[in-house]
Amino acid sequence: MERVFPDSAKLGRVLGVLRIINHYEGKMTLSRLARLSRGDVDFLQPNLEAARMLGLIKMQKENVIITPLGTRLVKNDKNAKEQIAKKLRTYEPFKTADKHLDYGFSVNELEMALRDKNIMWGSDPRKSQIVLKTMLMQWAIFFKLASYNGVSGRWSKVKNHTSPA
Repeated sequence: MERVFPDSAKLGRVLGVLRIINHYEGKMTLSRLARLSRGDVDFLQPNLEAARMLGLIKMQKENVIITPLGTRLVKNDKNAKEQIAKKLRTYEPFKTADKHLDYGFSVNELEMALRDKNIMWGSDPRKSQIVLKTMLMQWAIFFKLASYNGVSGRWSKVKNHTSPA
């Protein structure tokens, strides 16, 4: 069974939650976090699950605790981003996307490859493609898993940029 990343987790919300927890000495109750983030527990759940899957937080009873990796991400640590990118590649759809980066792919091609693995977001392929594109736009670009060419609609490996000497 493939491990699938929560499709409703939003990068901005995850980062916001991490900043709140970090500001309050790295630990707080789930109910307090919900109040401070102006959401309810159900609203937070996919974002907390994504943060937990990536090793950014841990849950202990009613408390949400930021991990050292989560703290480093809040501080925009490059090595933390690389560690998280490595973890993201272990979850679908990023795992399959990563395997197709050598030749590049469209969201349609990725959706078909995932459908072959019985991984879909609803029965409508167009809905799955919208979900996939949203996930890739947020997570894959921020963590430099892939780059997107808006003209061709294709995803490819991130080219290393070197600064001029």
